[in-house]
Amino acid sequence: MVTQPQAQPIRFRWRVPPIDPAARRALREALGVSRIAAQVLLNRGLVEPAAARAFLAAGDAALHDPFRFRDMRRAVERVERAIAAGEAITVYGDYDVDGISGAALLSEFFAMIGYPVGTFVPDRFADGYGLNPERVADLARAGTRLIITTDNGTSAHQAVERAGALGVDVIVTDHHEVSGPLPPAYAVLNPHRHDGTYPEKGLCGVGVAFKLCHAILIRRGEATADALPPRLMPLLDLVALGTVADVAPLTGENRVLVRHGLELLSAERRPGVGALKAVAGLAGQPVGAGQVGFHLGPRINAGGRVADGGQGVALLTTRDPERALAAARYLDQANQERRAIEADILEDVLARIQAGGEPGHCIVLAAEGWHAGVLGIIASRVVERYHRPCILIALDGGGTGKGSGRSIPALHLFDALSACADLLLGFGGHMAAAGVTVEASQVAALAARLDGEVGRRLAPDDFRPQLRLDASARLDEIHQGLLDEFARIAPFGPGNPEPVLLLPGVVPERVRPVGNGHIKLTLAQPDAPGRRLEAIAFGAADWLGGAIAEGVPVDLAGSVTANRWQGRDTIQLRVRDLRARARAAGGVA
Repeated sequence: MVTQPQAQPIRFRWRVPPIDPAARRALREALGVSRIAAQVLLNRGLVEPAAARAFLAAGDAALHDPFRFRDMRRAVERVERAIAAGEAITVYGDYDVDGISGAALLSEFFAMIGYPVGTFVPDRFADGYGLNPERVADLARAGTRLIITTDNGTSAHQAVERAGALGVDVIVTDHHEVSGPLPPAYAVLNPHRHDGTYPEKGLCGVGVAFKLCHAILIRRGEATADALPPRLMPLLDLVALGTVADVAPLTGENRVLVRHGLELLSAERRPGVGALKAVAGLAGQPVGAGQVGFHLGPRINAGGRVADGGQGVALLTTRDPERALAAARYLDQANQERRAIEADILEDVLARIQAGGEPGHCIVLAAEGWHAGVLGIIASRVVERYHRPCILIALDGGGTGKGSGRSIPALHLFDALSACADLLLGFGGHMAAAGVTVEASQVAALAARLDGEVGRRLAPDDFRPQLRLDASARLDEIHQGLLDEFARIAPFGPGNPEPVLLLPGVVPERVRPVGNGHIKLTLAQPDAPGRRLEAIAFGAADWLGGAIAEGVPVDLAGSVTANRWQGRDTIQLRVRDLRARARAAGGVA
């Protein structure tokens, strides 16, 4: 007798894009791709074959002239003047992957052109985020006459003023949203300037730093604006690390830069990359956006979160394999410490949420004793669980607190916080993430104001996650050829999500728990005898549980991936959601 599955709660709203068979057929014929790949391209707005072909090529046509940035000409002229005068230049980074990779990139670029510069990565706790006035004074006393920031500086009015008073010019390279006037820097390179003219708004900090390097080479007659300079190609692994780890959209320029950069990360041409992959268990393996986001990025981030962020710059710039391995091991140990701290605080946060009853439109919590360096990660976990924007604040016991927030796709978090600016001592960020500084006495008012603001901006359906289904598929359509087509559409991330396929009416022949709360399935299709596909549902024990039974057909949504185990590559489906078999015909064609 076949065991019937238990009732399963609906996890996602399945979103089915419109189907245009004629447009899909045109793409298939023009590009020589499968029905599924053609539909995936259409779902990304690539209707014309020429546009789809350019997207697949990910070529230089997507690049923009770096001199379209406001202040780029001033920035390049100031850099060249500093070099001509022999002035000391310091790159002032940040303690996350974007700021660390940006600092490493600028350091390597200046060394490449024969003018080594200093780098400084602030301490999260001693210096805080961004350009610190006291550290600026220290750099000035040490002889620095030009500071170039990366991934910070847009809101650093006081520090920039201090620099100017000490005879130090500042060039800001940043990507954070702009609120109010710009700081009085010599140049501010930020695609989000209100008077900005640069068309690519999705660049992260290291991407803006890369454009500065490109502009310097153009000024020197060593590059053109319409192509990636060969001299800068070896730096694209750094751009890929920062762009993917900062969850920037993988479209337009970012997609071109990251695609090249992932190839370099896979090749391990940088000793630090090879060492980092080794401690992460990825030695010799190809690197995609997923490996950066879940394995490499968190280890680099861990230095700035709980230890020394400067180790990340050392890791990425050293040519000494032993030094690289030491830095990688240091960061791996910091990551283990970060995970232990995170687990304790997450348990406390979830207990507080449950004690407070049903969450409102957003979640704002504060407590003493929380480690500020991991709150952004924990906020992401809360957003995944409750699908509500979340801000977590670590109170310092002296009346103030620093917090990190994460959002859901429907809410621009920075804009929502702008409506609460009078309650905050400071804030910054972008659509998906933000940081705040707030007086402890204002936390309750902030929670109430933000809850109302989010409620006004969003509709009820926005608080329930969507799962976009790209196309339906049969088991006999899932093979290496399809995986190769998806590789041409990659890298996947914001703006270019990993394709999700609907497998209607597949039968789980075998269901078994594996690892820590995962479920593995062997899938069959009644009308495709002999065809089997292995599938894995990560962390599914808490939501799938008894809702699936061997021999009972289901509609399954999942992503096709390559799985490497003991040196052998196989095709595997990563389960995203699952439902009892739909009674009526329908789904995604």
